[in-house]
Amino acid sequence: MVEIETTHANEIFKDIFYDLIKNGRNCRLRVFGYSMHPTIKNGECVVIRAIDYKDARIGDIIAYQNIGNKKIVIHRLIK
Repeated sequence: MVEIETTHANEIFKDIFYDLIKNGRNCRLRVFGYSMHPTIKNGECVVIRAIDYKDARIGDIIAYQNIGNKKIVIHRLIK
C-alpha cells in the first residue's frame, strides 16, 4: 500500500483534488511508502485519473480514499 501524504496543511488541497478528479481532470501527486516498490518508488509522482469502477481490471493500479483515516491509498487490484 502506498499512501499519499495528507497532513492538516493538505486539507484544502484534498478538496481541490477530489473536485478535479470528479470533473474528469488528471491529478499528479507525490507518493510516500515502499509497499508498491519497485513499481512505484517512495517519493515518485503518479498521475491519477477517474474511471468507472466497472472498467477496473485485475493488475490495474488504483487509488481510493481510506474511509478510516481519509488518506488516499494506492494498491494493485488483485481480485
